[in-house]
Amino acid sequence: MSDLAGIAFTSAGFILTILTVLITFKANSKKEKRIKDYDSALSLFFNTPLYSTATHILKNCIKILLVVALVSFLLKAFSKSINVEILFSLLFAPLILITMALVRCVIILGKILKLQNVE
Repeated sequence: MSDLAGIAFTSAGFILTILTVLITFKANSKKEKRIKDYDSALSLFFNTPLYSTATHILKNCIKILLVVALVSFLLKAFSKSINVEILFSLLFAPLILITMALVRCVIILGKILKLQNVE
């Protein structure tokens, strides 16, 4: 449980860093009237609804990972009173949630990188 909590906290910090970088770059981008006037595809991305969708997904991933970490720490604290078989079966839900959150973030980052290379 403590390993899963550590992974969840580390992953949440990683995603928070990505979100901070995206927000910082967004602050430096200008809104243009025509698509041809944008310097890069990333500047165009910042001024579309896809930016808000991506940041929303990343924020929710952070929330999920923090909840998983806190619940894992609580389960570890009370693990002496929980049966070992039940505790082992409770490991699968956090593992699946962590994996799903990280996969969503990797997909979003992959699409952003692909958008940058399409210029």
